[in-house]
Parts: sequence; C-alpha cells; structure tokens
Amino acid sequence: MLSIINKYGALSENVVKIYTTHILQGLEYLHYKRVIHRDIKAANVLVDRNGVCKLADFGTAKCVHELNGQHNSMTGTVNWMAPEVIQQLNYGRAADIWSVGCTVYEMVTGVPPWNDCQSAVRTCLTLVRCHEYRCQNGPASSPTSHSISGMQRFHL
Repeated sequence: MLSIINKYGALSENVVKIYTTHILQGLEYLHYKRVIHRDIKAANVLVDRNGVCKLADFGTAKCVHELNGQHNSMTGTVNWMAPEVIQQLNYGRAADIWSVGCTVYEMVTGVPPWNDCQSAVRTCLTLVRCHEYRCQNGPASSPTSHSISGMQRFHL
C-alpha cells in the first residue's frame, strides 16, 4: 500500500473505506487467533491487482496465551505505536486498533502520522506527553479524530 500512497498521494475516501475494511477483517482474524500484529502501517499492507489488502510482515507479531493478554515491550514503528506501547505499559489488541487509525490517517493525508515531529524521539515525547496534538496547518486533533467527512461514521 505504501507504494500506492507514494505514487498517487492521499487516497480517495472510497478507496480508504475499502482498504480499511480489508485491514480490519485481517486484524479481526488475527485477534481471533490470539495474535497481535504490533506493526500495522501502510508499508505492511499488501494490495493485489484486484484491490484486496492483506496484512504482512509478522516479524513483531506476538501470540497471546489469553484472549486479553497484555504485553509491555516496545516494538513496532514509532509513528504508528499507541501511547501505551511507547510508555511500555501493559497493552493488548487495542494497540493494533490505534495503529489502524494511524494507517487510515496515512491513507487520507498521504503522509505518515506525526510526520511533522521530525524525529522518533520527538514523536515519542509528543505521543506520551500530549493528550492533544496540533496538526501541522490544522486544528487540534489526534490521528483518529482528523476530520474525514462521513468516513468517521463508517469504521472509526
């Protein structure tokens, strides 16, 4: 998917809806199988010729022994990590949902979430210390509260 975003920029709302549906279906399957992905982002989503998305790169994935199993290791890619992952607090499947929200932001805007933070350390500090983030050239928001017209009602 990242190559599509790099080539065409921000994706249309309709394409984002379709891709988000596929990502969530894949994530639902993983969570049912008691696996958390821990690195969902456009670069780890493959899109075939028919526009079907599949999650890829399971290098950081973790099997959880309990359905609500918690982990506290910091793994994944910083711009897509949930604050609790960065803080190394107990986290579970919800951290993957945060990453999906960040991936939706990436598809809608054509840039990674927290892109204007300029460094991984600054991104971590922003996510951990701030409850509210001011988007570059925009209103205060978080990656998942960015105004996306009717799409907010669709999945988020």
